[in-house]
Amino acid sequence: DIRRQRQICIKDRFSIAPKKSHAIAVKRLIRYLLRTEDEGTTILPSKNLQLDNYVDADFAGLYGRDPPEDRSSALSRTGYIIKLSNMPLVWKSQLQTTVSLSTMEAEYTALSTSMRVLIPIREMLLEFIRHVQIPSRFDTVNSSIQTTVHEDNSGALEMARSPKMRPRTKHINRKYHWFRSLIAKAGENIDGKVVVLAIDTKDQLADIFTKAVTQELFLKFRKAIFGW
Repeated sequence: DIRRQRQICIKDRFSIAPKKSHAIAVKRLIRYLLRTEDEGTTILPSKNLQLDNYVDADFAGLYGRDPPEDRSSALSRTGYIIKLSNMPLVWKSQLQTTVSLSTMEAEYTALSTSMRVLIPIREMLLEFIRHVQIPSRFDTVNSSIQTTVHEDNSGALEMARSPKMRPRTKHINRKYHWFRSLIAKAGENIDGKVVVLAIDTKDQLADIFTKAVTQELFLKFRKAIFGW
């Protein structure tokens, strides 16, 4: 019900000392929920058995908006959505736990975070198709799953694909590099590997989970994700 939805909206960072701007934002969310209460998710699955991970980050997006003494004002935001055969499966928007020093670092941290969700899902599906006969209408390659990560930051793309550590990125904790052995390198056979591809920002579905977007982009991304 609407009362429960209102409680969910205000239960977060600003629930202790909310301001007028937060009340306005909550009212806007409630109005949106009321106008779209009859909408849901339109399921239009693809015949290809594939996983697509759209991941994005907003570098220190709260800086200058929140009080400077608030540590979280310097944090970047991670956003990602994982789709299985074109159907939304998992999506998330959250502040990162450490302060990133550049847009590239924020993007790479988001990429690593999303991979912690993507890889277990992929392994579970691989285990499933090893023991279950997949109907012929689905396309699988060598009993595997086509897995693609869509990233719009060139620096994060290069770091994910390259095993080298560069002087400017050596401060990045090793916990963010763990997935690189799973990424297909240039010229390498992609069977059993995760492919990381560049995507234009205007087509980056995860952008909707990291920052405010125009109404045109919001409607475009909503249709691409939920089908309406």
